[in-house]
Amino acid sequence: CAFYAAVSDDWSRKRGGKTLIIVSDESSAYLILKIFNELGKKAEVFPYRDFGYSKISASHSYEHERLSVLDKAINGGAEVFITTPDAALQYTIPRERLKKLSLTIKTGEEISLDELTEKLELLGYRRADLVEGEGQYSVRGGICDIFPPKYESPVRIEFFGDEIDRLAEFDIISQRTVKMLDCLSLTPGREVVLSKADSEKLLGVIGTEIQKAGSEKALEELREEYETVETGKEAAFIDKYISVIYEEKECLLDYFGKDTLVLIKELNAVKDRLKGYAFQLKESEEALLRDSLILGAYADYGKWPEYFDDFCGGRATVFCNTFTSDADRLAGLYNIKSKQGVSYRDNLELLREDIEHYIELGYRINILAENEVSARNLSGMLLDENTASTLNSEPKPGIPNIVSGVNFPPFELTLSKYVCISLFPSVYSPGGGVRGTRKRKSKKSARERISSYAELEIGDYVVH
Repeated sequence: CAFYAAVSDDWSRKRGGKTLIIVSDESSAYLILKIFNELGKKAEVFPYRDFGYSKISASHSYEHERLSVLDKAINGGAEVFITTPDAALQYTIPRERLKKLSLTIKTGEEISLDELTEKLELLGYRRADLVEGEGQYSVRGGICDIFPPKYESPVRIEFFGDEIDRLAEFDIISQRTVKMLDCLSLTPGREVVLSKADSEKLLGVIGTEIQKAGSEKALEELREEYETVETGKEAAFIDKYISVIYEEKECLLDYFGKDTLVLIKELNAVKDRLKGYAFQLKESEEALLRDSLILGAYADYGKWPEYFDDFCGGRATVFCNTFTSDADRLAGLYNIKSKQGVSYRDNLELLREDIEHYIELGYRINILAENEVSARNLSGMLLDENTASTLNSEPKPGIPNIVSGVNFPPFELTLSKYVCISLFPSVYSPGGGVRGTRKRKSKKSARERISSYAELEIGDYVVH
């Protein structure tokens, strides 16, 4: 992770480009995110999501998270993007559509409440009695509450006639104002958004499917879909028609230009994930075709692994592997010898011995302390033993440097003679608790159900 941070920072400063990190599993993605956040780097995770092909309603939390990341990929707000290869290849809202569907409103701007709600409907937001989650809006008198995916809290818009009088983020539980705003930037509420023209086109496609339905069950389901689109109701199955609505057929990779640095963590594991993705994609498409629920031309939901290979081949790509992999077209091969460290929090005697050992070897030493008080106490302890140290500086050979308030996995680079020592109570691991480091945006409604196994967390249960 230290290598990822150093390389991405160097790339950003010298080339001005973004960094895309590809990992084989979500736990690794959120671990890297946590470390980048500790270092003050602007990083985001783009998660994989299960597409909705049926009328069964599901949570849109991953969808909203993805929309927020896509917005930052276009408009800035993040330097590093972390994802899995399957998430990177899934179709999503095309770049130009996202730009076109984004909306900015300001205090003092003239817009009627009816005009605003009409635009919100076109952006994929759904009206509710009370805003409980992202992608919703509510109207009470001259007040409109909206919860855009890119905001941590919902936003209240107060009107004075047809003029926006006040904009403010508010707490979803207490309803009290959290922060005043001068302007509000709105992104779509769903990844697949239907315009009026899209609805007409979709009705034509579903009408053709009805004529070709191969069973009564398929006929009934397609008629329900037709009615849902015709009446403007929320379409839980809309992902099934993503290739009908978005002829551009773009995925996350299309958001990154040639100046992007690609870092791939454990290439063989990433390839295995790609194989699983390709199998699942093929199974889903064949199942829909077998049941006569989609026309063959539109049974297309993501790019294939070959597109991933072409993307990496056209950009500066670094493969970060524990062991040598079978990557093609390598421009160079570098071996970095490192050791994983442990926390010294409860063993100061061992800390003294190891610091003395590293000083004798001429190592550059960074010691991570929890806070400034802890850092000063350690500096004083070392001084009592005739060992000089520095605080929050660049480490020099043989002189310990104590850094306060930065938590990072400890490690040692033997050939470079560098060591990072941690005094924090625990060190990072790819296990539980990593995902929870991202700030929760809101309390979920008690009515909300888990929609896929990928959303399961400790304490959840599933009834079959």
